Amino acid sequence: MKVVIGADHRGFALKEDLKLFLSVGGYAIHDVGAHEYVSTDDYPVFAEAVAHAVINGEAERGIVLCGSGVGVCIAANKIYGVRAVDAHSVSEAQEAREHQDVNVLTLSADRLDEDTARAIALAFLTTDFSEEERHARRIAQIAALESKDVFDEWCSIKRETNAEKSHHYFREGDVFFVRMGKNIGFEQDGKGGLFLRPVLIVRKFNKDIFFGVALTTHLKHNPFYIPIGSVRGQENVAILSQSRLYDARRLDYRLGKINAQTLALVRTKLRSVLKL
Repeated sequence: MKVVIGADHRGFALKEDLKLFLSVGGYAIHDVGAHEYVSTDDYPVFAEAVAHAVINGEAERGIVLCGSGVGVCIAANKIYGVRAVDAHSVSEAQEAREHQDVNVLTLSADRLDEDTARAIALAFLTTDFSEEERHARRIAQIAALESKDVFDEWCSIKRETNAEKSHHYFREGDVFFVRMGKNIGFEQDGKGGLFLRPVLIVRKFNKDIFFGVALTTHLKHNPFYIPIGSVRGQENVAILSQSRLYDARRLDYRLGKINAQTLALVRTKLRSVLKL
């Protein structure tokens, strides 16, 4: 398993110990800093670096440390898609993995000794998500809350074509590639490091904003994956837990359209599982 780790000056010494301990244990460690002790450095920088590495797929899980563990936890949880826990015991780490499928662990260097921090980190890395329906449902609801105020503000790229006619260019039920920033990207487009994400338009709010659901061709037996049929010759499923508001100006090009019956089914399922 590849693990990204980071810490500010107060967490630096414990990070170095954990890095060595986990490396000896067979984990591939990616250290995003600090790489030396600097008493004036700031913990949000390292929390952001760890969080982005996890969301971008550069690591499966992340660990970030500061004095209290609280500051880096708050900062990491500001990154779209991150679920971070500030754990002070093995049982806390295990339950957070089993129930919330957390992907970032934060640790308090001031309150934890080396042995305790090692045990908590191992619990975080070796415990799997339970896959229970009640926990999956609640994680999906968290994702829905997270999505409400996200408008891709970090991506400055404007859609180059059809920008002026977006109010009639797209319709509910259409599937588009959406251009997104690196920190939430999925498939590289090969043009300057940006990413494309296939998205189903579920509800149109106005000429610029719509509510969409991300798509994947990787079928999974999960109550939050719903088949929508063939798009460009590939069978797709809608990932209901990855629903959010999108800016129509990020649309790249149209991939296809699903039928009205399937669209109604997706809407009904979304209302049910996300309580929208």
